[in-house]
Amino acid sequence: MFGALFGILKAVVLAVWNALYFTGKLIYKILKFLHIRILALYVLVSAILSGFLPVFGEGIVYFWVGFALCCLITVGSWVYTVHRKLAARPRRADEEPEEQTAEAAAPAPAPPPAPAPPPAPERYPKYFDVEGAPQYFFAEYADRYELYMRDGQEAVYIRTDYKN
Repeated sequence: MFGALFGILKAVVLAVWNALYFTGKLIYKILKFLHIRILALYVLVSAILSGFLPVFGEGIVYFWVGFALCCLITVGSWVYTVHRKLAARPRRADEEPEEQTAEAAAPAPAPPPAPAPPPAPERYPKYFDVEGAPQYFFAEYADRYELYMRDGQEAVYIRTDYKN
């Protein structure tokens, strides 16, 4: 009997806790979206303090100064957010700048793209050293490779391999 009563009490407490958690999370997201978290926190703390402490009897001016400061912070946050979103907004290429009037002439159509230049023909022969044997080098042509050996200032032809 005690276990069943404890289970029911636990389920009720968890349900209330989850309801409070999700309600608080929803309220926080709304306050964050509206940029009034600081203002709401100030009003909440002031309400709690006025209930427990007589701080706002003679010092009501301090409450209003703090309230005005929080309002200024909130408005500044709104202005900053709107400015940042407008500055980050991508602009289309055909969109007119804001300084121009609506009566400005329509932009001329873009000219057709220029044809790509033909690829440059490869220059032959290309010369390469043989790795591991500095006295040899080969020449590459469009259709073949020719192997040579260095002999002082001269190149001695050795053989030709044709490309497939």
